[in-house]
Amino acid sequence: MFDLLIRGGDVVMPEGTGKWTIAVQGERIARIGEDEPSAEAVRIIDATGMIVVPGGVEPHTHLASLVGMHPNGREFTLGPEEDTVGMACGGTTTHIDFCFVHPATDIPTALARRKARWRDQSYVDYSFHIALGGALPLKVFEQMGDAIAEGFPSFKVFTNEVLPPHPKRQPFRLDFGRIQYAMERAARNGGIMVVHAEDDDLVQFNYERFRE
Repeated sequence: MFDLLIRGGDVVMPEGTGKWTIAVQGERIARIGEDEPSAEAVRIIDATGMIVVPGGVEPHTHLASLVGMHPNGREFTLGPEEDTVGMACGGTTTHIDFCFVHPATDIPTALARRKARWRDQSYVDYSFHIALGGALPLKVFEQMGDAIAEGFPSFKVFTNEVLPPHPKRQPFRLDFGRIQYAMERAARNGGIMVVHAEDDDLVQFNYERFRE
């Protein structure tokens, strides 16, 4: 006996769409195929007339993030206890947010804080990209392997400050020496990296230009 059967719907698969039955055991899909009338389950969903698709993955969210446009305040975006309700209702079953690491902290500390903020607060599955910014001590890059082994293999670096520098804003920009250093360690440990690759001189000049 299965925990759940979803019957009668148009199931979307990589090879096409068909009227297949989905059997679920625990938290895993156990079988997708032609309906077997004799199959039993604790719960059965009749999806006749409906489209059944895999849960969506949102790979880039900014929940419970400090709003950098107002550096003198402590204004945050919506948190997981609020924003993930909409995700669940819309069919997004996983989101990946960001864990920002700046010179005043390190990877284990920043991850621990972010995980604590999300614990028992999200209605969908989640993970974090690790964003490295500022004049980070070199020892921080040696922590990347442990983060990858823990299940956080993706890193983000910026070649520019997203907003004009301000004493109360944490830095985004990573210098090119540190970017290379981070790439080497990501590659060595099976991680991946994305680069927010804008020219800092051009970005800051245009901020100045618009202010004028």
